Amino acid sequence: MERALRRLTRWLLRVAYALGPAGQREWLQAAIAESEFVKGPWRSLSWALGTVSFAGRGRVAAFLGTVWEEALMNRRTLGPIALLVIVLAILTSIPVARDAASIGPVTARIVLDMGQRELSDRQLQRLAKVAEQQGDASTMAFVAMHLGNAPAAMPMAKRAIALNPSLSWIEYPIIERTWTPSNYLATFDRETAEAVAADPGNALAYLLRAERIRREDDCLLCAPGVFHSPSRRREWEAVMGQAFSAPRYDDYLERKFRLERQVSQALHLSPFAMVMATSFFTTAPISAVGEATSYGYELIASGDPRETARAVRFGALLQASQVPIVRAMGRQLQTRGLAVLGTGTGVSGSASTDRNPWTGLSRSDLWPGMAPVKRALQRSAIANSLALLVQASLAVGAGSGLLVVVGVAALLLRRKARVWQSLLRGSAIAGTLAALVAFFAYLPFGQAYSSYLKAPTPLGALIAAAPFDAFYALPYFLATPQARVCFWWLATGVLSLLLLWRLLLLARPALAKPA
Repeated sequence: MERALRRLTRWLLRVAYALGPAGQREWLQAAIAESEFVKGPWRSLSWALGTVSFAGRGRVAAFLGTVWEEALMNRRTLGPIALLVIVLAILTSIPVARDAASIGPVTARIVLDMGQRELSDRQLQRLAKVAEQQGDASTMAFVAMHLGNAPAAMPMAKRAIALNPSLSWIEYPIIERTWTPSNYLATFDRETAEAVAADPGNALAYLLRAERIRREDDCLLCAPGVFHSPSRRREWEAVMGQAFSAPRYDDYLERKFRLERQVSQALHLSPFAMVMATSFFTTAPISAVGEATSYGYELIASGDPRETARAVRFGALLQASQVPIVRAMGRQLQTRGLAVLGTGTGVSGSASTDRNPWTGLSRSDLWPGMAPVKRALQRSAIANSLALLVQASLAVGAGSGLLVVVGVAALLLRRKARVWQSLLRGSAIAGTLAALVAFFAYLPFGQAYSSYLKAPTPLGALIAAAPFDAFYALPYFLATPQARVCFWWLATGVLSLLLLWRLLLLARPALAKPA
């Protein structure tokens, strides 16, 4: 033990001598020599620790003196750095500026994840683990509705429903989102029945069952109402009859939107990730409703007033939807039925050639509901330009900050070359300008985000958040093969210019010689 303490003491004294500044070397040599006369291993160790502490304080004082000396000698360099620090301090205190800064890492992850806009499954699994430990049913439901892995999503949803039975509706978005040709025959049969049982007064539950029957018949590409199996057709008609007799229609999109917005705020997601998390139209039941309206047109075509009245009533139910196209489909079905009931003649407008045979809609039918969305999309060019400006400014700012750190380190290491000082000044100025440009370019998105948080309806939130989709354009392009080709040509062009410039520098002395 004593030998180990003596060895540690000698090592600490060597560290103190190496750590101390040049002006303290004589004192440190004296302290090392004095340690030989200190009795006892523990007292010697204490002496060595005191020596190390003294040498460290001397090194810090010398470093601060160097910094002060460099600051006084390079005031032209100190000014831009001080301005950069002040601007960053002010922007950090502004929430909108912090939101703008968060866009950079988020879009970088989109590039690395090859276009993944929403939270990755790995992130969602981590959220689910914490939520299950805390018994947070809302977050578990959020995770279940966004997991791309259907076999893992539905069990998570069932655990959330067990904690909070009022969340039973979340099974529908999961089924609609993950119903693909590879799994529709093997999964969700029991879940479809559960969705119907959980909300028997909702027409959507029966439309979900009807869609399941068509998938089981394996005639997805057939015309509406056409089945390979007559028994499946009769079963489908019976379920459609239940849908048309249901007292209400609720597509759950408003509940889904409010739950996702609430959980996203609680998780402190960045504005971009939060907006992408509430892309509720990905689970809009447009295909099922389109098939139902085709069945309604069959009822109208039958000429039976009672059946036509059922179709009219169902068209009125559909107008409670949050999706403009679904409302338009319901409005068109109701209009056709009322026209037949009022005149006693054939189906009004059935011969129109500009109508979709599946939905019965023309472009003029869609325009009233989609007008706000189209106005939002018309502003996309400006949003794309501003988003590109924000992303480019954040990249320039990050690069400038790195150069500032490298330049300061070079100056502190006594690299007083003029090129370092010029680089440091230029980097500080570029970083300051980049931070300000990113802030002002992001302000319209900050306003859009505030409107999104205050929107009372899903459609209003979608319109308010439309500009944020512009942040996806550049990362999506960077993840494509075309981007790699562009960067290859850019790198080749830059290297060619640098080589040409170097050759001109080498040739200039020869050209300057007299003939």
